[in-house]
Amino acid sequence: MAAIVLLFFLLSPLIGIYSMEQGAFSLSLAAEGYSNGATIAYSFHLLFFSIGFLFSLRIKYSFLSNLGYSKELISWNKAGIYISTFNLFALLLTYFSFGGIYILLGEAGKGEFRTSLGIFGSIAFLFIKLFCPAFLAFMAHVFSSRGFNRTMKLIYLSNCFLVFLVGMGWGFKTTSIMMLLPSLIIIYWRINVFQLLIFIFFSSIMIVGLSMLFDGHEGGVVPVLEFLFTRLTVLQGDVSWFFWGEVSEGRISMDYFKTLTVIAGDRIFNLFTGISVNSYEVWVTYHYDLLITYLMGYPLEGIKKGHSITATIFSEGLFVFGPYFFVVFSFGSGLYSGFIYKGIRNALNNGNVFASSLFSTYFVFNLMSWINGGGVVTLFHISSMLGLILSYFFMVLICKKFIFSPRY
Repeated sequence: MAAIVLLFFLLSPLIGIYSMEQGAFSLSLAAEGYSNGATIAYSFHLLFFSIGFLFSLRIKYSFLSNLGYSKELISWNKAGIYISTFNLFALLLTYFSFGGIYILLGEAGKGEFRTSLGIFGSIAFLFIKLFCPAFLAFMAHVFSSRGFNRTMKLIYLSNCFLVFLVGMGWGFKTTSIMMLLPSLIIIYWRINVFQLLIFIFFSSIMIVGLSMLFDGHEGGVVPVLEFLFTRLTVLQGDVSWFFWGEVSEGRISMDYFKTLTVIAGDRIFNLFTGISVNSYEVWVTYHYDLLITYLMGYPLEGIKKGHSITATIFSEGLFVFGPYFFVVFSFGSGLYSGFIYKGIRNALNNGNVFASSLFSTYFVFNLMSWINGGGVVTLFHISSMLGLILSYFFMVLICKKFIFSPRY
């Protein structure tokens, strides 16, 4: 299943770019597209990404794949009790401490709600993109190694529901589904066509339902389906199409390496540079996701409220190496992606629950987020690294000891 997810994030921008070259209308740009050679350029990006990915798979390594307990040594009922308790706590915290219940009731806008959280936004990040999905993946690996009996299925599905509700409490649509992906990757590492179609069917129903709930479409289901189709096609590639034309013609550039300085987190960045969000125009130039949106022509006021775009790593490669050597970035991206993919595969083959849980979660929320939106800081940001470490220690708490043994 991980391969299917990776292919989606790589190929959907190609559809969007091709559509723009055929004259599709872009909601991001508020303009129609035209032919500028971006489809051919993106095809070269895919080619060199694939070369790097396949080359990485041929390299022998077992980095972190031997981390933690073997699946046979973990008590499944203890894992079920601990993780169910944690997910229930996360749900209550989200809805009644942070106020997520007001989003579902329609008394608070999801954008304003997220931006008003302040320091609690970091807590939301940890719960949504690390703790809940990683612990659910941990449960899935332990349960699947025991044959997934009826009791295990009931506990697992109940936790899927809890985790999904946690994502809903922050006003997220696709993220609510993505929180389930690390566990599904472990269960369905080798997914068949029927299982894939079932996943697509139920995911589509949930996304449509959440879109109508959060975005209040008055025209019924049809406008929602039309928007989702546009979102999964044109809006996946229109930004990459735009930046290929602008960068190749020399009309847009950025000081890319400034954006790497925030890797240790905004507070440390502010401590050493004195630059704060109060100087928002300067602040934007040090944050890749904000800067890329600003270069698209969006006003600072809109960006400050949380507006973002889908830029892809193709656009990032253009800013790093230019229109002639961007494939170097593509090759390196494929190399690193193959490293993470193989990490999951090795962990599953070796029965390492800790490694499979952490690698699959990192794959979904760091690697795929980076491939989709760009900004290499996403891969190594201090919040992500600390979150993975904290997730590991919670798993240790379940197992009651530290293990790092090549035996498993």
